[in-house]
Amino acid sequence: LSAAIRRAITHGDGWSPFPASPRTAAAVDTATMTGIPMLARAIARFQERAEEAGRTEPLDVCFTPFSHPGHKDIVDPVAFVEEAQELAGIGVTWLAFHLPAPSIPEFCDTVASFGEAVAEVHT
Repeated sequence: LSAAIRRAITHGDGWSPFPASPRTAAAVDTATMTGIPMLARAIARFQERAEEAGRTEPLDVCFTPFSHPGHKDIVDPVAFVEEAQELAGIGVTWLAFHLPAPSIPEFCDTVASFGEAVAEVHT
């Protein structure tokens, strides 16, 4: 059980794993996380350990979607909605993701456009 998971269960309100190739995982000393099945197993272990520790308050799981990694400028509402639904099904309660924009006004426009597109895809 990783130190991060133990701290999250003991002191936190949740856990924030992130996509990590084997190379990235080695560089930042974390677990490899390369797909939704791997994440699902990790979340299940996290929830089991929390229960074993007597944790009764709900714990959030925040994750960066594989389809929208923070190091790439990707804006794909369809892929986002599909993955968000899959992630919710395995216990992810929050999403953290990057939307590209060179300035604050352009970022606000990108967020608004992305939100409208996601709402359209989701309905």
